Amino acid sequence: MCIKISPGTAYVRGFEVALTGTTVLDVEKPRDTKSIGGASIPFSMGSLIKVNNVSGTPFINIGGDNSNVVNLRNGRKGSTAHTPAGNLVGEARVYSFNVTDASYSGAVTPWDLHLYDVQTFTIITLSASPTVSGTSNVQIGARVRGLASGSVGYIARAYQSTGAREIALSQTTGAFVKGEQLIFNERESAKASASNVITYTIDDVKSIHQNTFSTTGISTFNADTVLYDRVLPNFSITDQLNVTANTASVNNRSFAGINTETIIAYQHGQFADPVFNTIDALSADGKTITTLGTTQDVTGVNKGSVLATGISTSSTFRIKVPVMLNASDSNIYAKLPRQNISTIDTSSSNLVITKQIKNQTTSAAGSLTLTSQLALDASAGITSAFFEPFDAEKYSITYQNGLIETLTSDQVSITNGGNDITFTGLSQTSAPETVVTVTMKKLGATSKSKNYLRSEQLSINSTAKPGFSSSSHPNGLNSTRAYGRRVEDKEISLNVPDVVKIIAVYESKDSAIPVLDQIKFVSGLSLDTNAIKGKFNCRSR
Repeated sequence: MCIKISPGTAYVRGFEVALTGTTVLDVEKPRDTKSIGGASIPFSMGSLIKVNNVSGTPFINIGGDNSNVVNLRNGRKGSTAHTPAGNLVGEARVYSFNVTDASYSGAVTPWDLHLYDVQTFTIITLSASPTVSGTSNVQIGARVRGLASGSVGYIARAYQSTGAREIALSQTTGAFVKGEQLIFNERESAKASASNVITYTIDDVKSIHQNTFSTTGISTFNADTVLYDRVLPNFSITDQLNVTANTASVNNRSFAGINTETIIAYQHGQFADPVFNTIDALSADGKTITTLGTTQDVTGVNKGSVLATGISTSSTFRIKVPVMLNASDSNIYAKLPRQNISTIDTSSSNLVITKQIKNQTTSAAGSLTLTSQLALDASAGITSAFFEPFDAEKYSITYQNGLIETLTSDQVSITNGGNDITFTGLSQTSAPETVVTVTMKKLGATSKSKNYLRSEQLSINSTAKPGFSSSSHPNGLNSTRAYGRRVEDKEISLNVPDVVKIIAVYESKDSAIPVLDQIKFVSGLSLDTNAIKGKFNCRSR
């Protein structure tokens, strides 16, 4: 490798030294590599939230369509297992789902639900439908900006699907404020004002729901989030909650500012489990909870009823909220442990995978046999795999009605060199639409290639002004609502997931396509015969 040093002046040991001519230095290019026999790549998959009182199983479809999206809701499960509870407050995608530790034994069993792309909603009630084309400006994906706060969000649900004149925003930056004017897709004529703003967080997620049975054949998933203690601001851990029937108060304390649907927990001597009630209404001064609401009883977790009329109790109390772990680093990729890696050989690597095998039917004797072929997926590079030894975290069986099998090691037999697995003693016989989650080991991982396109061009040739076509607009532009694809926008959407660098941005002076920089070669020297699109060229100074 050669480095060309242009003429110049430098100070060497205190003396001014001039280099009058060009100097070319030979530098050895590093080509030697060191082989490492084996390495472990640590990986933390998604954000973890624990759930219990589970029915059904979520559909896992990494890299597929939106059928793996679960709904985050602010109410706890009711008496009907498949019915969503409370209001929709967000959504996420499922990475994996398994029991936390011990075998499944009932509603009290905790499960680990790993999520990614977690989005909680900001619900804005509009004073009126946006001007210009009405609801066409509030379609899913539309960009919304608050003119007073500068906050930005994108519409995640159909207009009014969460309530009258309401829009649900995700991927929000900043905090929208009540009363501010909103602009949609940066169209000056498409505006409305916010008459109310509700910003949800993970603290509001009390249950998680998914219904994809009609498209995937997997039973409806519904589960409560595991709730943990939290002391309210300006309260003490020793404060006593005085409860009479469905009202409550704490001496010299105020509940002002607390959200409705918040769950408050306290003890009552009649019940072994703590009482979980919702805060439904407060007095005008915030000092009294005027209405406590009920939740569903879950044996081993909580009692949900309010106290009967005339019954009172005094107890320490806590607010109950879920906890999401690894929320700030919920990637589904892991960095390699070293830099400057030349090649990776995964032909002898072991890869442990989890697979949902659906549309199975148990026998009349309550058994089910699966082969490893059912879990193979050539499109994902899984052409051979073997069943892992049984562990409560590695295997589960869910039936069409949402019931979950209580599996133990004596019910599982792995034969034929790990290619066959048989479950016996199952509680449901001749049960169709059964889903079995299995864990397998793949010997030899297949590498995937990502092509590096050195040079691409993108033209932004649309306008934010409504009603124009290329023939009617003075500059020959088409009208579009897509933010980032119009000449008036402050940001440009490249419409690709990965970009290494931007070389240049050119703006045309008229309706013609911008003219790019050109290199002209001296004729007769054939310098342009080997030119490659995207090749880097530099010149000496």
